[in-house]
Amino acid sequence: MTPGAPQDSSIPQPVVVIGLMTYVVPATGGFTFGRDPASTHCLDPDDLGVSRSAGAIVHRRRHWWIVNASKTHPLTILEGGLRETLMAGRSRLVTESTTIWVAGRFRTHALHVQFPDGPADLGLDQVQVGSSVPGGRREPAEFAQRVAGTVRQRLSIRPR
Repeated sequence: MTPGAPQDSSIPQPVVVIGLMTYVVPATGGFTFGRDPASTHCLDPDDLGVSRSAGAIVHRRRHWWIVNASKTHPLTILEGGLRETLMAGRSRLVTESTTIWVAGRFRTHALHVQFPDGPADLGLDQVQVGSSVPGGRREPAEFAQRVAGTVRQRLSIRPR
C-alpha cells in the first residue's frame, strides 16, 4: 500500500477545475501545478512570475493538503469565505471547496478545488490544532518542505 493512500473508498477525491479543464485528483499521485510542462496542469510555461513547481494537492494521513511547493511565491487561498496567504514552503488542510490563486506576471490563475459529495468528512474532529496526528508526528512546516522537495524531485526541478 502506498503511504498516504486512503485505506477505503469512503474518503472523497477532490476535483480541480481550471478554466475548462477538470481533473480528479488521485490519492496516490496527487495533483501538481506550476510553470513546468511536467506538472499535472501547466499554468503558463512562459510566465516567469509563476514558479516551475508552484504547488500541489496531496493526500496524506487520511487528509487532503494544499502544498505551496514554491521557494519564493505565496499562494492565495479562499475557503469558507476567508482569504488566506499560504507562504512558500507551507501547507494547509483542505476541509471544503477551496479556490487557489497563483499570481503570475501576466495574469492570476484560479484553481477551484471541489469535493463532489459536498464538504469533505476528513475526520477532522479527531485532530486538534497543534496536536499530534495519527502516527504520533506533528504536521509543521517541515511536512510542506518535504512534500515540496518530493514534487520538485519528481518533476526534476532544481530550486530557484
